[in-house]
Amino acid sequence: MVKYIYIYIYIYIYNFLKVIPNIYSQIFKGQIISTKLSYFY
Repeated sequence: MVKYIYIYIYIYIYNFLKVIPNIYSQIFKGQIISTKLSYFY
C-alpha cells in the first residue's frame, strides 16, 4: 500500500517538474517580445 503512495507522489512531482519549464519558457518568451517592442518604441 505504501508503494502505491510513493508511485503517486513520484508521478505528481514528475508532472509538476514538467510544467515548470513551460511556465519559465512562456515568461522568457514574454520578456523577449516585450524587449523587442521596447526597441520599436
